[in-house]
Amino acid sequence: MNRLPQLFRLQAALEVLSRQTDVLPAVGGATEEELHPDIDEIEDGKITKDDTLLDEPFEFGQSDTYVPLQPLKRTEDHLFRYFQDGSMRSFFAGTALEHDRQTPVIIGQVGCAALEREDNGRLKIAVHRQRNLLLVAFSQISQPVRDKLQEIVANLGPDYELADIEAHGQATQDLRRRADDSMRQAMILAEAEAMVAVLESKPAGWLVSDGSIRFAKFFEELGRIYGTEQPRVVSVAKNFSKTPRFKLGRGGKNREVNLWQLLADLPEGNRTLAWKACTRDRTVAVWYLRLRLRRYMDYPLMGVIKVELPVLGPDPPTSELVTKLSNALLAERTVTPHGMDRRWHAHLYPVFQAERCVKNSFVSVSTLRAGLHWPPAQPARRTP
Repeated sequence: MNRLPQLFRLQAALEVLSRQTDVLPAVGGATEEELHPDIDEIEDGKITKDDTLLDEPFEFGQSDTYVPLQPLKRTEDHLFRYFQDGSMRSFFAGTALEHDRQTPVIIGQVGCAALEREDNGRLKIAVHRQRNLLLVAFSQISQPVRDKLQEIVANLGPDYELADIEAHGQATQDLRRRADDSMRQAMILAEAEAMVAVLESKPAGWLVSDGSIRFAKFFEELGRIYGTEQPRVVSVAKNFSKTPRFKLGRGGKNREVNLWQLLADLPEGNRTLAWKACTRDRTVAVWYLRLRLRRYMDYPLMGVIKVELPVLGPDPPTSELVTKLSNALLAERTVTPHGMDRRWHAHLYPVFQAERCVKNSFVSVSTLRAGLHWPPAQPARRTP
C-alpha cells in the first residue's frame, strides 16, 4: 500500500489560501529555509542569559577546578541507556497577500527521537514524536481566513498545527526568521513529550538529552515525575554560549576567568568543577568536559561539551555522582561520526543517531515539490 507523507495533507490548507488570498508562490517551488550556522549557540545564549558570573561551586566533596576522569564503559556499567535529540526542517512555500497585508507561508516539520541502547550496544527507537506545521502571521490575514485554516488543520489530527509566526521572536525580525523561533518552540514541546515517555517508566538507566534542559516545560514534567528526587537525565550541548564568567578559588585568592581561560588548560579526559546555574526557579549543576586532545582540534573549544544536571531538591549533587556521569559521557566519545557531521568533535554517537533518525523521517525538498503545491490559479470569469 502506497503511503503518502503526512505533510501532504496540508494541501487542503494551501487551497484555502489560494482561494481567499492572492498568492505569490516561491520561485521554482518550495525552498528549504536554511538555519543560522550558530543557531544552537544562540539558543543556548538565550536560555542561559542569566549565567553572567558562575561563582558558587555546586557539588559536595570537590573544590578542584579540573577533575581527571576514567572512561566508564558500557560493558562495565551500562549507565546511559537512552539518548534523545530533536530536529526541525522548514520550507518557504510562498507569500499570501490580502489587501495591503502579506505573510510568508512556511511549511515545517519538527520531531524528536529517543533511542534505547541494549546491553549489546544495539540501538532501537523507544519514542518518536513528530508534528507538521503550517505557519503564517496571524495579524496579516483576516479572521475568516484564519478560522478556515484552523478548522482544516485541526481536523487533520493532533500531529498537525497552525502556528502564528509572530508568537515568538522579536518584532524587528524578518517574519521568515521569526518562523524559526515558532518552530523551535514546537520542537521543545516534542522533546518534552519524548522525555516524559521515557522517564515516566522510571527506567534503570539514565537519559542523555541534546541541548539545554533548562526550559520551563522540562522542569515542570521532571517535578511531576520525580518530586524532589534527582532526575535520571543529563543534557549535553555541543555548541554553547561563550559569555559566562567563572569565579575560581576561595577567599581572598579567588579570581574571575572567562570561558576561554577556563577551558584553555582543561586536559583531555578531564572535567571542570560543577557550578550552580539558575534560570528563574530552575536550577542545574553545570560543568564542561573535554572529550578529545586539544592539539588535534582547530581551536581550543572544539572537543568540549557542556553538561547540565537538573537539581530539584535543595542540596547540590555529590561529586561522586558528577564524576560518574562524566566518566560515562567520556566513554561515549567512541564511536565518532567523523566526516559525517561538522560537529563530530563534540558529538556523542548515540545522540548523533537519534538526530539522524528524526531527519530521515522528514520530507525532502524534491518530494515536497512533487507532492505539495499551490493549486493552479483560476482564470477570471468574463461578464457577458
